[in-house]
Amino acid sequence: MPDVNPANKTFYTPQLLRFTASIFVVCFHVGLMRSGYKGVDIFFVISGFVNYYSCVINKRSNWLVFAINRLTKIYLLYWLVLLVYYFVQPFSIDKAFVNTWVLLPAHRPILDVSWSLSYELYFYLLFVAIVYIINKSLQQWVIISLLVVTTAITILNTTPLTLKGTPLNFFIGQNFWEFLLGIVGAYLFNRVSIAKYLAGAGGVAISISITIVSITYAKPLSYVVYGSLSFLVVVFFTQFEKTIHFKPKAAKIIQWVGDASYAIYLTGPVVIALMQPATVAQKLIAIVIIVTAALCINQLVESPLLRLSRHFLLTHIGKGKGAGMRQPKW
Repeated sequence: MPDVNPANKTFYTPQLLRFTASIFVVCFHVGLMRSGYKGVDIFFVISGFVNYYSCVINKRSNWLVFAINRLTKIYLLYWLVLLVYYFVQPFSIDKAFVNTWVLLPAHRPILDVSWSLSYELYFYLLFVAIVYIINKSLQQWVIISLLVVTTAITILNTTPLTLKGTPLNFFIGQNFWEFLLGIVGAYLFNRVSIAKYLAGAGGVAISISITIVSITYAKPLSYVVYGSLSFLVVVFFTQFEKTIHFKPKAAKIIQWVGDASYAIYLTGPVVIALMQPATVAQKLIAIVIIVTAALCINQLVESPLLRLSRHFLLTHIGKGKGAGMRQPKW
């Protein structure tokens, strides 16, 4: 196994998994995959992995850079897509819309997928508190304690004593559990190594499993199954990537489709509302259009907008603090 310094590693498999997760979600909304919402579970685990890896293991950003990167990524494209969607399928702009605009918990999900963005924002808030505010000597204990509690609640939710639908489940329940699983995956990546062929075979096997397993959202067991499978696929593939080097062209393509995953996630509802696909052929065409449009949007709109807005905010709000740090597109 070649020697790898994790702090200098740029990952591509999480990008590929992001793209796959976005396709799952689109397939769900277009009516081709009954359990395609499991793409959100993958997103949550990847989010925990990437944020912990980048900010703790790789130490790429301070809290201000992290906050600006995350908020601009979540809000800018979301607001643009909401604006476009209004002209496709007009919605009421009232007091309740303010909650949707700022992604408050329990807002009216006009785009259907925006409920998950509320969780992401909450994850980031807690992440900043854990990584940048809490004393480093306590960080691991806080994460372990939260993992124990969220695991217990996730399991409890599979019983008649379920806490689903309660504020407690929102704040320290099954969705936060998946984010913490991603953090655990990043921690294990930095501490443990799996043999190349075992990691590769494990990643393929789990990928097949998570694709073919179908559990309806109504069944609480879905979180346990999809959360666990998402954790394992991230762990196996990132371990496998420790031992390989993608060719430049392949790496560029993977980075390209991964960067477009958020645009795919958001633009899917707009294209579906426009096309109203009914047959399988129409649904497949809709998916191709969604992916193509998202790739163009990411390159021509999202990426330039992120660069400009982040530079402006870091220059004026942060007075240049952290401006020299690496600015990831995620």
